[in-house]
Amino acid sequence: MCRLVELTLAWTACGDWGVEAISDVLKVNTVVTDLNLYHNDVGPRGASALARALRKNYTLHILNLDMNNIGDEGVQVCNLTFECLSVRPRVCLSMRKERSGQRRSD
Repeated sequence: MCRLVELTLAWTACGDWGVEAISDVLKVNTVVTDLNLYHNDVGPRGASALARALRKNYTLHILNLDMNNIGDEGVQVCNLTFECLSVRPRVCLSMRKERSGQRRSD
């Protein structure tokens, strides 16, 4: 039996609305361990939805939110949630977002 354990939705422009829908699924997920949401214009609202979902999800171990716009508010909500979890996912975050036609200077 095949099981989907890694879900990559990078560059899909799903934004907060899409992440809220994904978060609803994560609340009951028992299979996906790695979720990549790289560069999807996720804001604080989407980060909050993910944080709420992770309070009920014990399966996800890796979450990539790099190159989104979650801002300080989203980071704070995620940190508060992760402090309460017995198993914390490894999270990739970047507070800067690339602009069209520009390269990152890192």
